[in-house]
Amino acid sequence: QLIKTYPSDFSRNRVIYFLKSLFSLVQKLLKDKNINVVHIHSASNGSFLRKSIVLLISKSLTRKVILHIHGGSFKEFFASSRIHSKYILTILKMSDVVICLSEEWKYYFNNQLGLNNVKVLSNPIEYPELANREKESDQLELLFLGAVVPTKGIFDLLEYLSTNKYFITGRIRLHIGGEGDSYHLNKLLQQYGISDSVIQHGWVENEEKSSLMTMIDIFILPSHIEALPMSILEAMSYAKPIISTRVGGIPSLVKEEYNGWLYNPSQIQQLDIIFDEIFADNTKLQIYGNNSRAEALKYDIRTVAAKLNSIYTDVLKLN
Repeated sequence: QLIKTYPSDFSRNRVIYFLKSLFSLVQKLLKDKNINVVHIHSASNGSFLRKSIVLLISKSLTRKVILHIHGGSFKEFFASSRIHSKYILTILKMSDVVICLSEEWKYYFNNQLGLNNVKVLSNPIEYPELANREKESDQLELLFLGAVVPTKGIFDLLEYLSTNKYFITGRIRLHIGGEGDSYHLNKLLQQYGISDSVIQHGWVENEEKSSLMTMIDIFILPSHIEALPMSILEAMSYAKPIISTRVGGIPSLVKEEYNGWLYNPSQIQQLDIIFDEIFADNTKLQIYGNNSRAEALKYDIRTVAAKLNSIYTDVLKLN
């Protein structure tokens, strides 16, 4: 049974909603003795603090607990307060298993926080059937898919592209899918005079997302902070080469000289070298795309479900 602790309807009182969720949890655990494991999904900040209460209740009612960390800003959250960090560490150590999204995150939890109860489980994707692609133009089509906010690096990317020789000569076109600070986005497009070379699609999903993924040449995610981006996994499943940053779990997905290119988020001018390489030899797009597709198979939902089932089995064996 799924019990939500935060309302999707923001007009609802969040405190009352959370208290009702806790009541439902206690009621369920007291009535149903066949429930052996409580699997808690958490991000950072308020999400983690709410879920820590869920964990404490579950442990007090003698259930095994899996704490599944999704937040890309968890390091910053942990370092933000000495009082919080001690409490956070206590909660992490109380968990029977802490699940993180990549080997990079496991290294952090093991070596920086001293945990020995960490397992890796990637985000799952549904492996799509590929449609035939009809190239509409000779332009290199880039797709950014994500929240239009500073931490995703989209504003840095626009500033960079406004001076890139390939972009300003019409050889690159950028597609943006996602919602967020549209006011700042449009202000920058006008300021840099690049509105005609940037296509805004707004929030995309289902068939529209599939069409975009099929149509573009490269997926780009210039994030400053990430865990294991679903958008990159989805793009890989559509056989797309990736340009992204060396943050979070991204290096476990994007391997240089194999299925994409990585750069440091504070050194966005490194994109000059990447685009020079692409325009010098565009056969790499096909090669890297095929490699992405093969790599994405590891994250197929059936594969990930089997790994999760194995984690449940191991948790139930714990004393």
